[in-house]
Amino acid sequence: MNGTMNYCLLKIYNVEANILNWEEYLKTLALKLAKEIKAKVLSVHPEQYDPYGLTICVILAESHIVITTYPESKILHVEIVTCSSKMNYQKGIDFILSNLNKNNDKKYELKIVTM
Repeated sequence: MNGTMNYCLLKIYNVEANILNWEEYLKTLALKLAKEIKAKVLSVHPEQYDPYGLTICVILAESHIVITTYPESKILHVEIVTCSSKMNYQKGIDFILSNLNKNNDKKYELKIVTM
């Protein structure tokens, strides 16, 4: 670690309910996201909620990725925290948007904090 932490929160609106409850798809997406930003995956922890929604937590050697869904609001949060200058979080954001906003029809918010 180089002492710099990047915290990225991507909030995507109007995501289809079937995607927001599809654990295997979002787990695969999170793992591909980790590969895209050149992160080493240590473990993956999915948690399905009752009656709906899920969280996928990917523990990285350099920090973590968390995907959380809110089907009742049609919202998906992606949190990318990196502690290595070798990881490109912007590529990760672009990757997620290219997979979940293919038609450019979804509103999203992005917050990036570097410490």
